[in-house]
Amino acid sequence: DHTGHIEAIDSLRLLHGALRAPARTNVVHWLLQVLRQEQEDIQVTALDSLAYLLLQARTRGLKRAWSDISHEIVRDETMLHLLNSASAWVRQRATELLGLLGDQFAALPDMQARLLYLLYKDSDSGVRACTAYVCGQIGARWALPGLLHTLLDADEHVAKTALNALERVAM
Repeated sequence: DHTGHIEAIDSLRLLHGALRAPARTNVVHWLLQVLRQEQEDIQVTALDSLAYLLLQARTRGLKRAWSDISHEIVRDETMLHLLNSASAWVRQRATELLGLLGDQFAALPDMQARLLYLLYKDSDSGVRACTAYVCGQIGARWALPGLLHTLLDADEHVAKTALNALERVAM
């Protein structure tokens, strides 16, 4: 309830030693706990902080840190809940975070079906485009029929993103 709670959540990603154990475990658990709150801006800030930690671990070549963070995200069932959020902003950020999980993505139950649903039927074109992009980034061969269907999307940006994703998956 503190007035600076969003800034505190955001600053967790910059905490000294946040990528080293045991601080890494605590930071990731705190951020995953915060995702259970219903406030959109809080959820997006926590998702952005988790994404930042994953990107930093990958950029710095910290394979163990990346693996541990990814594993904790996969173990927590909050991601599926966030993909069902009423907020398009939250759905898009959650989809972006899933794209950073690489091979860990396959361990998430029902995630392929949920992403295909977002690709076909999400009411927000930004979420559909983001989902197409993520499918391309992770090389999701299972998404080929959905990406082909998305070429017919009424939003030109979504269709172009699906075309680019198809190109990446086909490589």
